[in-house]
Amino acid sequence: MKRMLLGALAGLAATGPMTLAMKLMHEQLPREEQYPLPPRQVTEGLAEKAGVSEHLDEEEREKATWFSHFAYGTACGALYGAVSGERVDSHPLLAGVGFGLAVWAGSYLG
Repeated sequence: MKRMLLGALAGLAATGPMTLAMKLMHEQLPREEQYPLPPRQVTEGLAEKAGVSEHLDEEEREKATWFSHFAYGTACGALYGAVSGERVDSHPLLAGVGFGLAVWAGSYLG
């Protein structure tokens, strides 16, 4: 349980710089190529399935996107903590960064 909690905290913390980097890179794209990023697409899809999409204004959509994005990072960190076990004790930072990159690649490129 302790590893899951620590993983969740690490996932939450790691989501911040990753989000900042993605936002800055996204803003450098030409305007016509600035499509909604996956967190927005996923959040809007979930809102539609839940039948609440038409009840959300832009500010609520943005808040829901930020919340779900950081919740996803936190959940992935908790998963990492749960499955990492004792195997990564010699290089936890490298293993955590590798896992984070794998989550990013699977989420944004997959």
